[in-house]
Amino acid sequence: MSSPRLFLTLHKASGGVILLVRAKPTGKRNRLVNISGPSLEVELAAKPQNGEANAELIDYISDILHMKKIDLQLISGGKARDKQVLVNPPGLMDIERVEKLIETEFNSQ
Repeated sequence: MSSPRLFLTLHKASGGVILLVRAKPTGKRNRLVNISGPSLEVELAAKPQNGEANAELIDYISDILHMKKIDLQLISGGKARDKQVLVNPPGLMDIERVEKLIETEFNSQ
């Protein structure tokens, strides 16, 4: 069985790369659900209350990208399922590197 082709909409920004995410809170565990749409679909174990799911999202993405949480910033969608996350590492994190790390995580699940 072949894995889905990565087809995310990533944008370069002056501060790094903007990742579009569709969060699905209250899941069984943290995992990537779909990487073949315009947004990265992420199932989160946390509930969508008191910022728990947003914190869990940043934590999970930081693990996938092998980055510190401080280098990621939720720039929109704080109370919505559709979110934008700014990937802003001290060194340059280009779009191709972000795509490769996301594909690797998806294929290892």
